[in-house]
Amino acid sequence: MKKTLLGILFCMFGLAAQAQFAYTGNAGDQRAGRSTEVTTTIQIFPNPATEYFNVSSSQQVERISVYNLLGREMKSFTFTEGDRYFVGDLPKGMYLVQMTGKDNRLISTQRLSKR
Repeated sequence: MKKTLLGILFCMFGLAAQAQFAYTGNAGDQRAGRSTEVTTTIQIFPNPATEYFNVSSSQQVERISVYNLLGREMKSFTFTEGDRYFVGDLPKGMYLVQMTGKDNRLISTQRLSKR
């Protein structure tokens, strides 16, 4: 019973977090002739991760932050193309990986399973 409720809670939180961090542009900017829509082509792999994860990106990512599902920042990295990011010291579970660009602009948030 506890595992079922916990599973439902994780699913609901994951959907809420995904909806909260989704970026589709601002209609006001589009009316003014400025396009702010961002196409996200960022992948986190391997997922699930055991010791390290990699990020492939075609965008200007500057910072990578790893959050637990309670919203506490667990790790923070400066992005370098081709680097691996160590998460072996984190407990097993689900995490949110947030990529930010210039001026702390949110680019993408993705789920990462740590095993």
